[in-house]
Amino acid sequence: MERQDTTFRVCIPLKKSVAIALWKLATGSEYRSIGHLFGVTTVCQCVQDLCAAAETLLVPELIRSPDREKFAEMADYTEKRWGLPQCVGAIDGSHIPILAPEEYHCDYFNRKGWHSIILQGVVDGKGHFWNVFAGMPGSLHDARVLRLSTLWELASRGNYFPGKRARDENSFDTVEAMEDRLAVVKESMHGDQMGLLSKAQETEDKMLTMMERQAEVLTRQMERQDEVSAQHHERQDELSERQERQERQERQEPGAPG
Repeated sequence: MERQDTTFRVCIPLKKSVAIALWKLATGSEYRSIGHLFGVTTVCQCVQDLCAAAETLLVPELIRSPDREKFAEMADYTEKRWGLPQCVGAIDGSHIPILAPEEYHCDYFNRKGWHSIILQGVVDGKGHFWNVFAGMPGSLHDARVLRLSTLWELASRGNYFPGKRARDENSFDTVEAMEDRLAVVKESMHGDQMGLLSKAQETEDKMLTMMERQAEVLTRQMERQDEVSAQHHERQDELSERQERQERQERQEPGAPG
């Protein structure tokens, strides 16, 4: 993030640049207001630099994919606390408000009546995020976002849930369901199990709410049209690539017997 002074300008000190970016993320204040507060005109650049550095350095360190031992630990904790067997996480999504892009703006118009991108997160029983995926257009259904996410892709490769545990007749084998292409089979669950699932899901809801309270910027519209447009093109390319990859995988799978 640190920049060098040039003949024509003096760069903002690194600590001040970080402080500016954190202020924006925490308060969601307008760029102009923050610029007046700190006496700078490059607030947006400070925010983009910090976010890029965090994505490169902090996210891989703090949001890690669990290994076999960690999955077993997560499943045991969730079962002891919530009574839900073989569950390693709760998944949910949140709509982040944005300005409507000039192109394909309908793709971002969600069912709530405003434009957004979708943030999908997975937390364990302790409320720790272990998978995050963001940027899909707000009009997409939650199931479609899941299918296009890194979680689905890694699970389809067999990177997740490497071990299997025995399931009794009264338990819902979430690990096995996820291994079988994350099939949604809520209808097969008993009423008691649905109640336990709802309680466990509260952990995810609380973490998303806490995240939005600590980062007010997530509840405010993006102020810069070019940020939305640039993100749109990036996500459209990602969306097309994932769809093509999934179509190739489905064509390679053996068909059902006639």
